[in-house]
Parts: sequence; C-alpha cells; structure tokens
Amino acid sequence: MLKKITDSKFNLDLLWNLSSFALIAILGILVNVVIAKSYGNQGLGVFNQVYAIYLMLSQLAVGGVHLAVQRYIPIYSNRVQERSTILFSSLLISGVLSIVIISLAYTFYWVPGKLLNSSLVEESYKLTMFGLLFFSFNKVLISFHNGLRNMKAFAVFQLLRYVFLMLGILFVVFFKLGIIYLASSLAISEVLLFVICFSYSLKFVSFNLNFSHFNRWNKINFKFGNKALAGNFLLDINTKVDVFVIGIFFSDAVVGIYSFASTFAEGFMLLPVLVRNNLNPVLAKLKTKSNKQFVSKILNLSIKKSFKFIGFFALLSIVFFPLVFFVFDLNENRLITWSVFSILVFCMGISGGYQPLLMILNQFGKPLEQTYLIIFLFLSNLILNLIMVPILGIIGSAVATGAVFILQIFLQKFFAKKYLYLSI
Repeated sequence: MLKKITDSKFNLDLLWNLSSFALIAILGILVNVVIAKSYGNQGLGVFNQVYAIYLMLSQLAVGGVHLAVQRYIPIYSNRVQERSTILFSSLLISGVLSIVIISLAYTFYWVPGKLLNSSLVEESYKLTMFGLLFFSFNKVLISFHNGLRNMKAFAVFQLLRYVFLMLGILFVVFFKLGIIYLASSLAISEVLLFVICFSYSLKFVSFNLNFSHFNRWNKINFKFGNKALAGNFLLDINTKVDVFVIGIFFSDAVVGIYSFASTFAEGFMLLPVLVRNNLNPVLAKLKTKSNKQFVSKILNLSIKKSFKFIGFFALLSIVFFPLVFFVFDLNENRLITWSVFSILVFCMGISGGYQPLLMILNQFGKPLEQTYLIIFLFLSNLILNLIMVPILGIIGSAVATGAVFILQIFLQKFFAKKYLYLSI
C-alpha cells in the first residue's frame, strides 16, 4: 500500500505538503498562543489587523504576476531558457511594483490607524511594510517551483516562512519588546526566506537571456498579472474581511478573541490549499478544447475525493478542538471561540470538494474571469459581514463568512459552465 502511494508523484507530493501543512498549522497556532499569553487579546488583535493589511498590500506589490508564473511555467517546464525568462521577467515586474506600493504605504502610513481607531496598529504597520518587497519576490519564486511541480521544495519554503515568523515572535517576547514589534516578524521572515529561496532557485535557471524575448515576456506577464490582480488582491483580503469589519465595530481586544478562533480555522483552510497547490500545475496542462467530457470527469472525481478528505478532517477538528483549551491552559471565552471555529470549519468542510479548484479559471488561461469570480465572493463576504456583525457580533461574522464558503460552490459551477464549458 505504501509503495503504491509513493510510486505516484502526485500522491508523494501531497504527502510532503501534508506534512508541511501539519507543521505550519502547529506553528500558526503557537504564534497566536504565544502572543495571547504574552500580550493578551489586545496584542493578538493588533498583530492580526496589521497582518491583514500586510497581506492586502502584498497582493498589490506582486501585481498578480506570480499567477502568470503558475500558468506558464508548467507549459514550458522542460525548456530551461523559456522558464528562466518567465521567472526573471516576473521578478523584475514584481520588484518595481513592490517599490511603488512600499512608497505609497509609508506616505499614507496614518490611514490604517485612523480607519481601525488604533495607534498601536499605526505604529506596528510602519515597522512592517519594508517586507513587501521580499514577500513579492518569494511569491514569484515559490510559484516557479509550484509550476515545475518541485513540490518538496515548495513544501519546505512554505514551512520556513512560519518557522522564521515563530522565531521572530519568540525574539520579541524574550526581550520583552512592545506590541508594535510583533508584526515586524512578518517582514523579517520574508527577508530570511528570500535568501534561501533565491539561492536554491539558481540551479533551475539560465542567465543567458535574449533581450527581445525577455521584453516579450514582460508584456505577457504584465498583461496576465494585470487581469488577475484584482481577483488575487481580493482573494487574500477575503480571508481577512471578517477581521477588518470586526475591527471597525469593536475594540482590539474583541478582534483578538475572534482572531484566535479564526486563525485555527485558517490553519485548517491550508488543507484544501495544499491540494490546490498540487492540482494547479496539473490543471494548466489539461486541454479543455480537446475533450471537455474527459476533463469534466477528472474534475468531478477530484471534487468527490477532496470532499471526503477535507470533510472528514473538518468534522474531526470540530470534535477535538476543545482539547486546545486544555493543552494551552486557556480558560477565557471558550464557548464563543469554539463556536466561531466550528461554524467556519463546518462550512469549509461542506465546500471542501470545490476549494481545491478555486483557481481553475486562472490555470485554464482565464485570469479576467477568475477575477470576476473572486469579486463576487469578496462582495458577498463584505456585505454579509457588514449586515451580521452589528447584529450578532463575532458570531455573526463567522456565520457570514461561512455562508460565503457555501455560496462559492454555486458560483464555481456557474463560472465553469459559462467560461470553460465544463460541468462540475
């Protein structure tokens, strides 16, 4: 049985990424527990609000070009010069965009603090924004290895990001630095990851580039990234809409309570993401025009298997989540924390079959249509949160966000039928 599993590259890659996922989930939990224990709900709230802003700006910084890398590298994976040109072109574009975004971020540094009514968020934000350049580079490099189906390296790089983040948080706690220094660990971790990721990537590329060819890929990557930018930008914001809305209506401490539960849920969300990461380069090579019935059959088989796999772990995690309180000796807000986690993860489990196929439009060369899908999801999430949070507080936010996971099923089926002529 073990030999049969490991003989399949897809399954072996999945095992590597599943192992990475487990460690990432543990580290993600520990980061929040350490912050909560050392700085309370206020510290946790400030960290997660700055983290949400950081993720939002990082998508603007990379400009969607990493999605062009995910799309084109699988197609040209066996042509060293072509894939090298794609990579270096994407690094150049993301670097220029990052510098622009960082400059704007520091120019308008006061906006997040005013919007969220928190001086701690404002100060912490200023110490973090320089990391956007390296985050952008890392997104492109990691997408490059994803496209090559070099999933062992992909798994290790994803894990290292959280290892460095955990070390940064421990450094801040050990030297008893202020709350504002917690989020700076996000930037430091990206710097360290870039050094390792770039050094490793050198053996996969050639520096013998043709200028005209390079310029042609600049146009292709920029155009593709431009079409995918809005969707990619909103995709990451969509995971933090609940935190933003709660931050507008409630204090940093209340945000911290919700963030603790939602962080565990986001850790669970890495499970369908790791399946998606393994599927994306495979999807890029499927020919939708040649045999749509065959492609639909493969996708529906994937949906069924993913639903069973993710749904099983969703129910398991809900049942055993209370153990977290005993393991980490947490006595406050147990019921509300478990309720938020259960609502979010239950809805994730229901949509578990479709979550790994979230980027299917992008991988089939439809970045603009992918953007439309994400816009619908984002607006639904924002509107429902704005309606539910003032009425039911953080429970309302969990219900609103969970409802969007279920809505995603119907939207994906509609978009696949309309733009790819596939029945899923």
